[in-house]
Amino acid sequence: MKVKIVDIETERLILRKFNEADANDYAEFMSDKRMWEFQPDNNKTKKDYINEFPKVLAEYRKRTKIGMQRYAIFLKSTQKVIGYVGVAVNWPNNLGRLSWALNSKFWHKGYATEGVSAIINYMFNTYNLHRIEINVWQGNEASQNLALRLGFKQEGVDREARRKNGKYLDSINFGILSSEWKVIK
Repeated sequence: MKVKIVDIETERLILRKFNEADANDYAEFMSDKRMWEFQPDNNKTKKDYINEFPKVLAEYRKRTKIGMQRYAIFLKSTQKVIGYVGVAVNWPNNLGRLSWALNSKFWHKGYATEGVSAIINYMFNTYNLHRIEINVWQGNEASQNLALRLGFKQEGVDREARRKNGKYLDSINFGILSSEWKVIK
C-alpha cells in the first residue's frame, strides 16, 4: 500500500505535496538555525537547500512507494510553505510515525497543532491505523507539549539515543491509539 498525498485543508493551512515552486520556502525553513536546535547537526545554507531541492522532490516521489512522505505545510494567508509534517507507515503493524518541522518565524501560533492534528485524523481515518507514534528530542518542550495536547501518552525514553553538538540526548517516545483519538475528536 502507498502513502497517498492528498490536499488536506484546515482553517488556516493546506497540507499538500511539495512542488517545484516551493524551493525558496523550503530552503528558508530548512536553513533556519532555530529549527535545527532539536535536530541533528546541520551546516547547510539556504543556497545548498535550493540547489538540492530537485533531488528532494524526486526522493519524496520514491518515498510514497515505501510508506513514507512529507506534507508541505502551506499557509493560506501568505501563500507560503512554512514547514512539513513527515508521515511513515508500517503497514503490517497498522502503525504510523510522525515528525514535523516549522520555520521558527511561525512558532507559537498554533500552526503545528493544526497541521499535525489534521494529519493524525487523516491517517487514522484513511489508513485504518491502530497506533501513531512520535519521538521528541530531550529539551524540545514545545513538541513534547504538542504531543500531550493532542492526546498522546508519554510511553518511554530511549536514553542518550541522539547526538547533538557532541552531547547525547534522550529521545522521548509518545503514542496514541485510534480508540483514544476517536474519544478526543
